[in-house]
Amino acid sequence: MSQRTWRASEKSPLGATVDLGCLDILRGLTGLGNYVPSEIAIIADLDNDGFFNDEIPFVGAVNIGGNIFEFTNTFLLQDNIRFTIALVPSEFVQPPLYTTSIVDTTVCIYDSIIINLNFNLLPLSVQWDFGDLAVSNTVGNIAHIYSNSGNYLVQAIVQYPCHTHIVDYNVTVFNIPIVDLGPDTVLCSTNPFLLDALNPGATHIWQDNSILQTYSATASGTYFVEVTDINGCVNSDTLDISIGPPVSAGNDSIIIICNTIASLDLNQSLSAGVGPGVWSETSAVPSLSFNTTLGELFITFALSGSYSFDYIVAGGFCPDDTSTMVINIVAQPDAGSNSVLSICSSDGLVDVNTLLSTNVGSGT
Repeated sequence: MSQRTWRASEKSPLGATVDLGCLDILRGLTGLGNYVPSEIAIIADLDNDGFFNDEIPFVGAVNIGGNIFEFTNTFLLQDNIRFTIALVPSEFVQPPLYTTSIVDTTVCIYDSIIINLNFNLLPLSVQWDFGDLAVSNTVGNIAHIYSNSGNYLVQAIVQYPCHTHIVDYNVTVFNIPIVDLGPDTVLCSTNPFLLDALNPGATHIWQDNSILQTYSATASGTYFVEVTDINGCVNSDTLDISIGPPVSAGNDSIIIICNTIASLDLNQSLSAGVGPGVWSETSAVPSLSFNTTLGELFITFALSGSYSFDYIVAGGFCPDDTSTMVINIVAQPDAGSNSVLSICSSDGLVDVNTLLSTNVGSGT
């Protein structure tokens, strides 16, 4: 069959281009040979470059008798577009107007469904409806994210002249697992702190790649877990933990000391193993001779009496601890002056108490 070319044209009475719409085209092949409908195609030069070998043939002719073939509802033709009738091999398979596929019909919320819609012949329009009130006019591949779980009907209405095609996909959207390790935590303990990611039956991966549902935190740091449920949905959580052991300022104590000693370093009287701390005086009547920085009491300048001092160890993550030290300053006892007494053997009993100095203390 020799190639003949026609040009479609239709104008309004005012000379404006008019949509040709859907045409029925008849072509008589009498005298040109015997052909079957599957071998006859119509080809339109849609890019208007004067060539047909870069276009897709469309078959579908019907032999209506007398070697006359009819194409019905032809929508390839547009104003000023060339077209021709051509032969194709009998094994020729008509390419579809479009191909479509979906990457996955089961997704998790906040993940994307991806639908591929590739066209061999561009349509007039595409109207997407994702079943969650979201719509789109994208012509081609598209992605969509669901924020709620459920079953959704995704539908694309592909509109060609004379033809409407509907593409349907059923999509199931799963919730992600709930993972909540709790708020950031400050602990005063020597015991491990148990973290529970819940979701039994799911896959758990902690920051150190351990895979149990629970994790024992024994040190300060950042703890992380990722949970994958049976639907393949993933969620995670992170927790900062500060852990410290309780502190000790030691035991309370009472010290009695003579006022003849120049000074007393209170640090030397603390319990063994106490942490670093600070001193403060809590005496009802201050000694006025205590160095809080050094923890030293200058007894020489203190009056006899009872004085109280607190030693405070800061707890960090734990409560502060305080021990109290009471210092009782006493005066040096006075037995009086030495004396010599000469008596006769005939003097009888002598009371030596009468020989003591005035104002001496009681003694033996």
